[in-house]
Amino acid sequence: MGIINGHNDLALFGSDVKSWSKYPEKELPEIKFHIDSFDKFYRLASEPHLFIKNLLYNSFSYEIKESSNQSKFKDLKSPIKIYNDINIIFGEKGSGKTKLIENYIVPALNKEGQNIYFYEAKKYEDIYKKLINDVSENITISAEIKDRIKLNFEKIINYQESNPSNFINMYIELHKEEQRNVSALRIKKREASFSPTESLIHGKEVIKEIDRIFDSINKVKNINENTNRDDS
Repeated sequence: MGIINGHNDLALFGSDVKSWSKYPEKELPEIKFHIDSFDKFYRLASEPHLFIKNLLYNSFSYEIKESSNQSKFKDLKSPIKIYNDINIIFGEKGSGKTKLIENYIVPALNKEGQNIYFYEAKKYEDIYKKLINDVSENITISAEIKDRIKLNFEKIINYQESNPSNFINMYIELHKEEQRNVSALRIKKREASFSPTESLIHGKEVIKEIDRIFDSINKVKNINENTNRDDS
């Protein structure tokens, strides 16, 4: 709507809302400007060009004229304004949109301390792949660490305590002895053991630890063998 109105063509969206207080409840295509009264809506509809111009006049912007490579690109004949907002550059293919952004706008905003990311559409695929690779490298975990995590996780989820077969009799005897042993009242379940898989898991852990130690030893041996040292 703003773009169409900017070309002095009138654009309106119909609505069945009869009460202005219910206007925000209606889902309409978003427009850039915050319309919080019927008066503003009327002015936008009746004088769109002037309305938008006044709003932009009060918006913060950067004036850009110089190029970053003046030996190759001359300064612009007149400065252009880049608003601290969404900016759209219109132009057919080959008209110099990318050159304008790369050699004028981006350097100027960087000079103002802005953190700018510049991507060309034709390089999107390469940039996307590089981004994925960079992220993958940062989150890659070695196979050894993954195995250790897996073993520890299995220990947690497989942990169980087996009740002694004569648990009920032991519990009754415990309370019979409460007069002679007051502290026994605090003990309700005195015997526990790991599940049968514990020894197996522990064995795997020991093997992993041994592998890790031997790996470290081999690395040191390789350094000793492959490092040139002065005979003296």
